[in-house]
Amino acid sequence: MPGITSIELAADIINQDSIRKIIFLTSSPEFAVESYSVSAFDYILKPIKKNKLSFVLGKAINDIYSETKKYIIVKTQMGLFKIFMHELIYIDIIKRTTFFHQTNGVVIESIATLSKAEVVLLKDKRFIKPHRSYIVNLDYIKNLSQNGFTMTNNHLIPISRNAFKEAKQAYINYSFQQED
Repeated sequence: MPGITSIELAADIINQDSIRKIIFLTSSPEFAVESYSVSAFDYILKPIKKNKLSFVLGKAINDIYSETKKYIIVKTQMGLFKIFMHELIYIDIIKRTTFFHQTNGVVIESIATLSKAEVVLLKDKRFIKPHRSYIVNLDYIKNLSQNGFTMTNNHLIPISRNAFKEAKQAYINYSFQQED
């Protein structure tokens, strides 16, 4: 591809879709290790065997299907809304109103408490609570600094001093799990 490497393209895709499955098909085994930096689902060397490709694609489809079915129901002043977990970037609470920030830019305001969402979300390995007012989806963290998590929508999520070490470790562990 002129102008961009497959690894750079994969990194762009990761920032846009958390349930994506990237499968590299190549004749170059030397890039296999680098593919882990973009959480590649698999790396298949050419010549491609039909049964290997079918197996990997089937596994990817099953993973995507199961991820897209997870959601939470949020109570708002206008009624109940279904929010898919894979589309949820983070949640914050300001003055008794809970805000659900989604990948499509829509923010749902809820009259429910953060603790109600916490009960459901923190059972999922993608979510952590780095601060008493926030729950974040680890899939949408762009980077971690002393100031907090910068999310893919460029919002900075603070991490409390007491939770920093644990949040940092959760982020590292989750990143390595995605590479497996």
